[in-house]
Amino acid sequence: MRLCGLALACVLASLVVPGVEVYGGIVLNRAVGGINPVAVESMASTTGNLGRMVWMPTFNSEDNSPDSENVPVTRNGELLPEVRQVFEVIREYDLALATGHVSPEEGLLLIREARAAGIGRIIVTHPASALVGMSLEMQRGAADLGALLEYTVSAALSPWSFEEFTTQIRALGLENVVLTTDFGQVGNPVPADGTRAILPGLRAAGFAQVEIDRMTQHNPARLLGLN
Repeated sequence: MRLCGLALACVLASLVVPGVEVYGGIVLNRAVGGINPVAVESMASTTGNLGRMVWMPTFNSEDNSPDSENVPVTRNGELLPEVRQVFEVIREYDLALATGHVSPEEGLLLIREARAAGIGRIIVTHPASALVGMSLEMQRGAADLGALLEYTVSAALSPWSFEEFTTQIRALGLENVVLTTDFGQVGNPVPADGTRAILPGLRAAGFAQVEIDRMTQHNPARLLGLN
């Protein structure tokens, strides 16, 4: 049996909370060699098919990192060959793709090219955050291309008003939104606490339980290929 650190963490979490399945993924920052198809395949082939997600670069994206440290995904408006190699691994193992912290234009390019490569499950990483800055019109374009859109509790509790947060979700359509926390880092609450913090506000804003379930359960399950 083969277990990497990711799979071991998922298995241990599932043992601590019986009946709960935990899945993980890989972020293609410099720590794993950047756009590294070998690392993606290693993650995907771990025991139990517990690695389900591949993020394009986040804090090492060209938009978020100094030139000497960034991990590009395009050159002259075209995807790099190694990005297409990662797409091949994603398709082979039926993984989901997240756009990371690339620019809005690169995000739409990634979605179009990934769809053309046969990748069916794609999510735009917190598009409305300052780290990505995708306009509402571009987000609608991403949804039209078949991508889901991640909205995070951390954004709702930031200086961005809760009313703006819920208004954008409604404008995009609940069927296109995955609600996450983006918590768990040092100095931030654990994800479960973040979820508990936002649920009363969503109910007070008029979201029915079936709508909340769609964004927090059904759409994420579809993204991970669990339904």
